[in-house]
Amino acid sequence: MLLLDIGNSRIKWAWADGAELSAPGQAGWPGEDLRRVFDTIAAAGPPPARVLISNVAGPGLAGAASSHTEDLWGVQPEFAQPEAAAGSLVNGYADHRQMGVDRWLALLAAWQQRQAAVCVVDAGTAVTVDLIAADGRHQGGFISPGIDMMTAALRERSGAIAAASSAEPSVPDAIEPGFSTASAIERGAMLAAAGMAERARRVFGRASIDIILTGGSADRLRPWLARDGVETRPALVLEGLLLQASSR
Repeated sequence: MLLLDIGNSRIKWAWADGAELSAPGQAGWPGEDLRRVFDTIAAAGPPPARVLISNVAGPGLAGAASSHTEDLWGVQPEFAQPEAAAGSLVNGYADHRQMGVDRWLALLAAWQQRQAAVCVVDAGTAVTVDLIAADGRHQGGFISPGIDMMTAALRERSGAIAAASSAEPSVPDAIEPGFSTASAIERGAMLAAAGMAERARRVFGRASIDIILTGGSADRLRPWLARDGVETRPALVLEGLLLQASSR
């Protein structure tokens, strides 16, 4: 099976034979041409029997992915959908269809591993924080602009700040204030994302519950979170995609 996670700014993929993921890869989007990405995948392995896709990039991308899949391998892809429940995991949305499928799959993978209260943080184009109670009930979530989106918006909407922040700052591996406009912007965005995740745990009533962290900015965000009780899992959405496919 070939599994693809098509996000707003990144495409990730992996192969699965049974319950394990292998040969992971990723490409930036929309910087990479989608057909080129599929050609790269096709050149690296045998034709898949099934192609499973998590897509949050819109119907246009879904149509293109379907076309490439059928053209390269003669396989019609299966698109994941959010569910009202999966076993003991219960979606907290009033209308489960309104939840982003990537969030649902991340929750599915986190719950399958932990079977305990957990906070799932996806730091990508947006930063999403979702909470699962000890009984498997989704307690809702929080969504904010992603780290890069926050910094870009501030630069684009403020001429004075843009002029003073043209240099590319480095983000330290610890919470430190910036001593230039550029570094203050970057570190402010990091602190905002980290603060939302940490505060969400307190809103949940248990500041000690673990965080499972995923997304393209996960490695950058990790040092800004609590030292203990945080696990980074880059392929969390793909893990959930495999779980959902295996149950069907």
